[in-house]
Amino acid sequence: MTPNTTTVRVRGKALWVGGNMYPLQHIVHTQQTTWPAPRRSRTISRFIYQMLILLFSAMLALASHAPTIATASLVVVGSASLWQLISRLSRKTLYELAIEMSTSKITVLTSHDRQTIEHLAHGIAAGINNPQAEFSFQAHNLHVGDKITQYGDHNTGKRVGL
Repeated sequence: MTPNTTTVRVRGKALWVGGNMYPLQHIVHTQQTTWPAPRRSRTISRFIYQMLILLFSAMLALASHAPTIATASLVVVGSASLWQLISRLSRKTLYELAIEMSTSKITVLTSHDRQTIEHLAHGIAAGINNPQAEFSFQAHNLHVGDKITQYGDHNTGKRVGL
């Protein structure tokens, strides 16, 4: 996830999110979604389970007279499991603001700050109800997922194995 600052504003019967414009008369409603952080107890119990399996595998490797394989697997898999534990425990809850247009639902902003998302949802609702309403807000937007850059016409996917 990479953070960046995005300007969200309602002006002239339009919602602007960065460089994207959404006409307010086509917005059906806004939706706030919460993506909770992983539960600490489940994450720690999963780590302990992985460590028990790793120690059992290392003991089997030692019993088969392969101490170098046991040591190498213990170090590699143990450090990977530790890295996974630390990354899962450091995750924060994500809050997402989506707008539903007459044709589709679009996620416009994702943030760790719940008040930012609530403030923007109320501002967009005010803009829908009052065509003269205007506001501008700087929000820290998090990009979640893949960034895809696609070039050319008629791209339908990736050819594999030809």
